[in-house]
Amino acid sequence: MKENTLRIKTIILMLGLLGLIIVICCCEKGPTKPTLVTSEEVENIPFDRLQGKIYFRRFNPETPELYYFMALDAEKKTLTGLAQFDMYVPTNLALSPNGEHLLFSYYILKGITLTFAWQLYVMEINSLAIRNVAPSEFNDSYSAWSPGGDMISFWSNRDLKSAIWLTDFPEDSSRLLIEVAEIARTRCAWLPDGAQLVYSDTDSNQSAVLILLELETWDKQTILREDESSELIVYKHLSIAPDGKQIAFVKAYAGGYDELWIMNLESRETLRLTTGESDWHPVWSPDGSQIIFSRGYALYLIKADGTELERVTRGKGLDEFPTWGK
Repeated sequence: MKENTLRIKTIILMLGLLGLIIVICCCEKGPTKPTLVTSEEVENIPFDRLQGKIYFRRFNPETPELYYFMALDAEKKTLTGLAQFDMYVPTNLALSPNGEHLLFSYYILKGITLTFAWQLYVMEINSLAIRNVAPSEFNDSYSAWSPGGDMISFWSNRDLKSAIWLTDFPEDSSRLLIEVAEIARTRCAWLPDGAQLVYSDTDSNQSAVLILLELETWDKQTILREDESSELIVYKHLSIAPDGKQIAFVKAYAGGYDELWIMNLESRETLRLTTGESDWHPVWSPDGSQIIFSRGYALYLIKADGTELERVTRGKGLDEFPTWGK
């Protein structure tokens, strides 16, 4: 009787260890190639207004366990499935300056702690190989490439502090850059010279602000302040124009809708591009004349002066987090 009990316990322990090994291995599971684009969808894309390559994430409610990276090529006039993720959630895509890598946040089960956390991953576009570029046991997200592609800025709650961090690429050298007030609201964007970046925060009055940071001198300058409390309005999804003269951002309202705005970094004049919808994650075209962004279940395009709003994608799923390169 005792031998049978011991044998059962041994089997249960072995099965538990096997399950643990499977979980840990799956944490690093890479993507595969999908096929899910119809010719009708491609025919309705306004290729005449597009340039270069656009990558974005697609989610289909009919298959909630699957996420896709899509590739839209304006020159070839094609839309293809680039990668399929069938384990965890990828989000916040950012194309490297050389167009060879996609940086994204990956909500995965960590192998050591067996807890879910946002981690920074890079996928090599040609091979689909992925790797964690700044491993930690904390949440790392909202990342952005430096103009030279040799550094990555990101938000993290490492050391139990809400802060913007930097790491070199491809080697990890994570280091704290500057502490910020609000955990889930901080975004940052680099200026083309690589010597400055803009980030969102709140001031002593708890008002939403955009701050320009000089990386060499650590000089900080508030370039935009919201009159309302940050409990009502926050700034999100910052994107600098290729010439460094304008910044696109989202003004998010507590009521549940998000507006797309741009600001001239020299004159500080602002222009509201959209209203009354939930518009987010704006990204500039390579020539700086247009902005692509997420709205509802699709990607939309708008000129930098707020005209010629047009729908770009018409898939069955949810298209979001676009990134645009040459």
